[in-house]
Amino acid sequence: ENEEKLTFENDRYVLLYSGIIYNAEQIKKKVSEKKSVKQKTTDVGELLALCIELFGVRKTLRLIDGNFALVFFDKKQNELYLARDKWGVKPLYYTIRGNTLYFASEIKALWSALPLQTDETRLLFFTLGVVETSEPASAFKDVSQVKVGAFLHFQSQGKTTEDYYFRHDEYYDLNYFHQLQKTGKDELALNLKSLLERAINKQTDRNRLVGAMVSGGVDSSLMAYFASEYYSDLKLITADIEGPFSEFKEADFLAKSINRPLIAAQFEPEMLLNKWAENTFYYEMPIIFHANAMPIDVAAKKAKENGINMVMMGEVTDALF
Repeated sequence: ENEEKLTFENDRYVLLYSGIIYNAEQIKKKVSEKKSVKQKTTDVGELLALCIELFGVRKTLRLIDGNFALVFFDKKQNELYLARDKWGVKPLYYTIRGNTLYFASEIKALWSALPLQTDETRLLFFTLGVVETSEPASAFKDVSQVKVGAFLHFQSQGKTTEDYYFRHDEYYDLNYFHQLQKTGKDELALNLKSLLERAINKQTDRNRLVGAMVSGGVDSSLMAYFASEYYSDLKLITADIEGPFSEFKEADFLAKSINRPLIAAQFEPEMLLNKWAENTFYYEMPIIFHANAMPIDVAAKKAKENGINMVMMGEVTDALF
């Protein structure tokens, strides 16, 4: 992923940001309508700080198209904001000890500064995958996640508020649903094609060697097909899981169909246990529901070995079909 980690500070504001913004130019244009911005400015942190100054935190967060964890501090007002992207791609954890707020994108960073304890009651439910998919819970006592599409506002004298700047039900449009029901299959297919192509163009960097993780599913196959039309050097990566769950045959058929090389990362049964502890360390909670994290990790490392530093995935979206 073309990820940025940046810090911006001036006399009044401090902004910390981790992630990627796909519409920085649009944000720059909107800010420029209200305030002079250097034409060649590429400092995303400065743009975001200016945008917050002009339009406020909520509106700025709604404007951002991307995956991010963001911290914004107003020195003059002595106010601090923690925020996460609309889909929760980037984690952001926090805990309050006494009168001090600690925050980090990984619990391991908090662990290096504070004594942390696992929450035994919460971990009783880990076999059901509850801890894994819940928010704002974490596997550690008094350590919480900033909720998806939300921000926390910390003010002086200990006042804290939480608010959503985005909810997923905003995408639900019953009238549009009924309209789609009356639309022909050919037109629907063209609309879907346009959406997929636009997403691939927006979220990838033509200056990097791009790869696509594939299985044999509809989602990754469609993504790889459309991406192959834009990237002549696109490489496909698959986790070749030994045994009845192997999808190598389907992935190989896809690679031959779109005339792209396929890189296979071998995943043997015993690797599941060997990788479980390592991946739990990265995941920072028990892995039950997302056991596919282990073969994905092996495939990602194989991609890196082959010089690929940006990988597309169609994870879970086959549910659409």
